[in-house]
Amino acid sequence: MADYGWDTERERSFAPSRAEGLVPGRVVRAERGLCDVIAETGPVRAVVLPSSGTGDRLTPCTGDWVAVRPASPATSATVVELLERRTAVVRSTSSRTFQAPGAGRERRLISAKITELSGDCRFADCAHTTEPGCAVLAAVEGGYLTRRRLDSYHRLQRENTYAASRTDARLRAELERPMKQIARQVRALKQSPHFKA
Repeated sequence: MADYGWDTERERSFAPSRAEGLVPGRVVRAERGLCDVIAETGPVRAVVLPSSGTGDRLTPCTGDWVAVRPASPATSATVVELLERRTAVVRSTSSRTFQAPGAGRERRLISAKITELSGDCRFADCAHTTEPGCAVLAAVEGGYLTRRRLDSYHRLQRENTYAASRTDARLRAELERPMKQIARQVRALKQSPHFKA
């Protein structure tokens, strides 16, 4: 287990769980209530137990250390406990968001530079994609701003819009409207007398 990062400090803190018959393991893949875990006993596919605490489930991620109850002839291996994390990623269980330290600073830097440049765009509602007279696109072509940074800005804008739509019903309806129109058109096409499947 030392190859995966298990050390004496983790071993010391795991002693009470070991006394209960649990073994430590590192999650190498997590999906839909199942985890592939490298445990002391070898690789296992383990079921994630529902949490007894305030959260609705244990939600181990790849790289997490977990306490596993080994499989018996009557039961499968189960992840019983999520061990304390000592990584740089901050986990927020209430909103299920993950953000690396410094990510907020990076977002502010990207937005500040592009916001500064967007003041010189021809159109006030410029999306900085294909509009003529876009100062941001001119900065990319001129080498003042990298394409990667502009792509990051667009990605952050999409993330912010999606996050806002989760709490704003009007924005969510606006985002869903084009898909609903397409679905209506497809349904109408299939119901037309000239449609052949």
